[in-house]
Amino acid sequence: MQCTEVNIILGEKGGISMESTTTSQGYNKKLLNIKEICEYLGIGQTKARELVRGHNGFGVQIGNRWYADKFKLDKWLDKESR
Repeated sequence: MQCTEVNIILGEKGGISMESTTTSQGYNKKLLNIKEICEYLGIGQTKARELVRGHNGFGVQIGNRWYADKFKLDKWLDKESR
């Protein structure tokens, strides 16, 4: 999923120009939801839920929803891939 950021720039003589950049949505965020975890890791929702609800150290529950702390998830991936 792509997100486009648009910046509006006012020139010295009152002219307006627009600049846009496209970034991947979710990867700049601190917490990733289940759908974003699936996109980030290339896995299905069932496996993403298993990982987040497991005792891996990166799952965060807020109410009845689960998220992954992206920094801790990246550290866990580095540790597991060695």
